[in-house]
Amino acid sequence: MNKKDKVLVTGGTGFLGAYILRELINQGFQNIHAIRRKTSDMRLVNSFKHSIQWHTADLLDVDDIYHQVQGASRVIHAAGLVSFAPEDKEKVYDINIQGTENIVNACLHHKIPRLIHLSSIAAIAKTRRRVPITEETKWVDDHYISQYGRSKQLGEMEVWRGVAEGLDAVILNPSIILGAGDWNASSCRLFMQIHKGLKYYPPGGTGFVDVRDVAKITVSFMTLHHVNQRYIINQDNYSFKYIFQLMARHLDVDPPSISAPKWVASSIVFLEKVKSKLTQSRPVITRDSVRNAYQDFNYDNQKIKLLGFTFTPIEQTIEETCHLLLKAYDQDYMPYLLSAQKDPVSKNTA
Repeated sequence: MNKKDKVLVTGGTGFLGAYILRELINQGFQNIHAIRRKTSDMRLVNSFKHSIQWHTADLLDVDDIYHQVQGASRVIHAAGLVSFAPEDKEKVYDINIQGTENIVNACLHHKIPRLIHLSSIAAIAKTRRRVPITEETKWVDDHYISQYGRSKQLGEMEVWRGVAEGLDAVILNPSIILGAGDWNASSCRLFMQIHKGLKYYPPGGTGFVDVRDVAKITVSFMTLHHVNQRYIINQDNYSFKYIFQLMARHLDVDPPSISAPKWVASSIVFLEKVKSKLTQSRPVITRDSVRNAYQDFNYDNQKIKLLGFTFTPIEQTIEETCHLLLKAYDQDYMPYLLSAQKDPVSKNTA
C-alpha cells in the first residue's frame, strides 16, 4: 500500500479514533480522510486536525457513506455508539448495525481493497469461572450479553456477510480500552469516578488494554496479509479491585476498599437512572454493566501475539493517564491524549 493512497476513518473524533488518526499521521500516511458529525467535539484532534481531510457525514445516510468511501484504499470503521442504557437501544442498534451495513455495502460497491472493523469483546460470548474466551468461543445469547454487545455482534455479522461477497476485512475486538481522552466519556469516566472518591469496587474482572496499542495494531492491519479473521486485542485480565486501587494510588486518593454487594449496585443503578433523566445524560452504571462486573471474564490474547504484537503494561497506562487527569484538573478537565511512545508492536508482522 502506498502511503499517498486514500485512507478513510469513521469515528475519528472519538476516543479510539483520535489515537488512530494520530498513529496514521505518525506513520507517514499523507491522504487521511475522516468522517465526523456536525456536532462532533474536535478537542481530542485539535493539535493535528489540519493534517486530516474532514467530511461531515451521517453513518445512516447511504448516499453520504457511498460518496465518502469512494476512492479509498483502506477503510477503518471505528465509529459506533457505546451505551448500556436501555433507552439508547434503538440508537445503538441503528448506529452499530445499520451504520456498519452501510459501510460494508459501500466498500463492496466501490471494491475497496480492505475494511478494518473495530468491534469489541462485548461481541464475543461469555464463559464463566475464568474459562478462556477466544475468537472461536461459540456465541450464546444469554443474560450476560448486553444490548450493546448484541449490536456489535450483529454489526460483525454484516462484516462477515461482506467477506462472503468478496470483501477483504479484519475484525478487531478490543477489551476495555484505557487511556486519556475526554474525561467525561468512554472509560475515561472510570478515572474521574476514582478521583472524585469511590468506596466500592465490583468483585469481578475482565480484560484491559492501552488505547495506543489498539491504534497501532489497527494501523498495522492496513498492510498485514492476515485478513478475513477476527482478533481479540487485550493486554491482560485484571480484577476491577486491582485496576481501581491502582488508579487511586496514582491519583493520590483513598482506594475503593469495599466489595460492593448486589443491593448496593442495584441502588447505584437506580440513582444513576434518576440522575441521567435530570441531567439528560447517559447513565454511567446500568443493570447490564453491573451484571457483568460481578463475573470474572478471561480473554485470551494468544492469536494476536502469534503475529508478533506486544502490549504496554496496563500499570504504565494507568500511571500516565492519572498524571494527565491531575494536570487536567486545574484546566477545567481539558481533554488530553497520552503521549506517543516507541512502538510496542513487533516489526516482524508482515
